[in-house]
Amino acid sequence: MRNALLVAMVVAVSTAACGEREADSSSAPPAPTTQRSSASTRFAAATAPTTAATMPATTRFVDPLTTPTGAITYMFAQMKNQDVHGVRAMMADPMPPEKLRGEIRAIANRLNGGAKWEIVDTRIDGVAAIVLFRTTLPDGTDEVAPLVFVNRYDRWKVLLGPLNLRKFTDGEKDSMNKVLEWGVKRLSEIRGGAPATAPSTAPLRVPGTAQATP
Repeated sequence: MRNALLVAMVVAVSTAACGEREADSSSAPPAPTTQRSSASTRFAAATAPTTAATMPATTRFVDPLTTPTGAITYMFAQMKNQDVHGVRAMMADPMPPEKLRGEIRAIANRLNGGAKWEIVDTRIDGVAAIVLFRTTLPDGTDEVAPLVFVNRYDRWKVLLGPLNLRKFTDGEKDSMNKVLEWGVKRLSEIRGGAPATAPSTAPLRVPGTAQATP
């Protein structure tokens, strides 16, 4: 297995209350008990719970793991912030936190040191997806590499580190094989027909990621 190069909302809820000075009982009769005052109506509207249906579109939470490209973007952000638990929670087969911590620290150092990444291509086949991305170092050198994801309960989980294949269904493994086969060919095209082998030095390394060797 070759190592690939590496490289979510605050909902504002506001309430308001409005009130009116009571009318002088000597100058105006009390409002009928069956009629709700305008002040009470405005208060109820202002303090009503905010629901997804009434929440402005710009404040609704969007799960980044609903698409492979969203998942890889989220993963890179978590790694840059050295959020071990955040990365581990989005792994299809989580590795021990102590092992993951060191790997993420190294990646964060490079990302915070100026390394950049971008999505080059992606493909979904069944319950698996592969995302090809390019890592560019501050000195201008770059490399394209793959990451594989598996869809579980409509959320895309990344494959990182050593995998226990017994934790994957036959359907998942079949889909992974199909996207990897496509990934090998696409990598060769991107690299101008050069063999899809790992470079001698990987600037941003995620251990045990998808193999992409023809």
